[in-house]
Amino acid sequence: MKRFILFSLFNFSVVISLFSQSNFKNGYVITNEYDTIYGQIDFRTDNLNAQTCKFRKEENAEVTQYNPGEIAGYLFTNEGKYYVSHTITLDSIKNTVFLEFLVQGYLNLYYYPKDNGYYFFENSNGEMIPITKKTDEITYDNRTIVDKKYQGVVFYALRDDLPLVERTSKLQFDRKSMIEITNEYHNDMCQTGEKCIVFENDFKKKFTTFDFTAFSGYELNYV
Repeated sequence: MKRFILFSLFNFSVVISLFSQSNFKNGYVITNEYDTIYGQIDFRTDNLNAQTCKFRKEENAEVTQYNPGEIAGYLFTNEGKYYVSHTITLDSIKNTVFLEFLVQGYLNLYYYPKDNGYYFFENSNGEMIPITKKTDEITYDNRTIVDKKYQGVVFYALRDDLPLVERTSKLQFDRKSMIEITNEYHNDMCQTGEKCIVFENDFKKKFTTFDFTAFSGYELNYV
């Protein structure tokens, strides 16, 4: 029993230590005066990236931690991940966070990783329209209740494009689907032929993933 407790504590401490380690990637921060400072930024999970930006000008340099609002945003160069400071309102509470900027166009699209995730449409008036989805529920008779209210919110946000909103009833609540429908809305509404900007890259192929095993508690993979 004593060995088991010691083994568990060892695994726990190793995992905590692993997740506390830094993972600096090339990028730059954008000051509130919109100056660009190049260097390296600690690339962490979606939740941590939304809370803070740890920046250094070069390897072994002093690390500066920026909170939302202290800078306009930051970007990982190779990973294509772009975050901007933005004030959002959820459950009647205002909070300034780093939103991941996914698409810039007739509607801007952002992502915030709270609960099951929130997507935000921002229109030309600066209105921020939050979109989220509740966790599916399993009833006593083994039926699955799926929350589809988000489709109605997307319908409202894209209501100027009637052919497109007819497809919202089949819209999935995932990053790929939200990016695609935002792109299509821009292409339908844009009369000048300008393409919208998609900031997201396939960062998962370049990031470190963690697989937990029964033996050591974790396994580190570089993909």
